[in-house]
Amino acid sequence: LEIDGLRLTQSLAIIAYLDETRGLGLLPGDVVQRARTRQIAHVITMDIHPICNPSVVAQLMAVADRPEQARKDWMQHFMRRGLMACEALLSDTGGPFGMGPSPTLADICIVPQLYNAARWQVSLDDMPKLQRIGTACATHPAFSAAAPEAATSLPQARPSAF
Repeated sequence: LEIDGLRLTQSLAIIAYLDETRGLGLLPGDVVQRARTRQIAHVITMDIHPICNPSVVAQLMAVADRPEQARKDWMQHFMRRGLMACEALLSDTGGPFGMGPSPTLADICIVPQLYNAARWQVSLDDMPKLQRIGTACATHPAFSAAAPEAATSLPQARPSAF
């Protein structure tokens, strides 16, 4: 992201910068809730995403006897495992989003994984908290505007060299 005369990379660093400079309120005020929010974000960004990154999966496919089946099995296994961890970490907040009545960093990290789960046919039937978050985010204007299907008029992103 090029902003304020800076070039920033890495999603969490960009989100933190925007939150701190634009007062987005993506972390709860309570220190315990902030830690819980970061915990969920880290499960996704450090446990699920690196394993399901296209370059990692490409290496798996390069050595697998049945590459397409190996990719599908891999994605389903690691996504489900990570999403189940998120489900266990989420508490019933009384609000529609991951940490309460408004979106937080946790929701920003969860939503792309819900898209991936749908893409790879990972069942969320036993994850009601994640389903609730997905429903709430699907109707929120910021998430709707950022949804892949809303981005058809944007320039195509260049694939990562990594």
